[in-house]
Amino acid sequence: MKGRMHRRQLCALTALSVLLGTTAAYAAPPEFGNPEIVAQRPGGPGRGRGQGGQRWIEQLDLSQDQQQRIQQIRDRYRSEAESTYTQMMQLRQEMQDLMVGNGSDSQLRSKHDEMMKLHQRMGELRFDQMLEIRAVLSAEQRQQWAQQMQQRHQNRGNRQGNRPGNGRGMGPGGGMDDDFFGE
Repeated sequence: MKGRMHRRQLCALTALSVLLGTTAAYAAPPEFGNPEIVAQRPGGPGRGRGQGGQRWIEQLDLSQDQQQRIQQIRDRYRSEAESTYTQMMQLRQEMQDLMVGNGSDSQLRSKHDEMMKLHQRMGELRFDQMLEIRAVLSAEQRQQWAQQMQQRHQNRGNRQGNRPGNGRGMGPGGGMDDDFFGE
C-alpha cells in the first residue's frame, strides 16, 4: 500500500514538473541565457543582472585562450538557440490563439507536443554547450565553477521562490535564464 501511494506521489510530482516546465517555456523572455552555465554577457542598463556574466570569468581567472575558446563555443550555439527560441514563441502564440478560439483538444495537444520537443532541444543545447565549456576549464576551475553555480541557484531560490507568483514560469523573467546564449 505504501509503495503504491509513493508511486502515485512520484507520478504526480513528475506530471507537475512537466507542466511547470512547459509553462516556463511559454513564459520565456526574449533573452537567452543561463548564468549557471555560461554567464558571460556583460551587464549594464537594461541587461538584467548588473555586472552580468563577466564576473564568473574574473572569479575563475581564465586565461585569454580559455576566454576565446569559450566565446567560440557560445557563438557556435547561438544561432540554433535563437532559431529554437523563435519557434517556441511562435508556437506559444499559436497555442494561445487555439485556447482562446475554438481549437480542438487534438490541435492543442499537437502544439503542446511540438513545444515540448523544442523545450527539450533547448535543454540539449544548454547541456552540450556546458560540456564543451567544461572541457576548456582546469579541474580547479571546474570545482570553482560548480560552487558558483550552486551559490547562484541558492540565491535565485531566495529571491523568487519565497514570494507568491514569483516562481519560474510565472511571468516576466520566469522562463529561460537570462544569460545562457547572451549577446
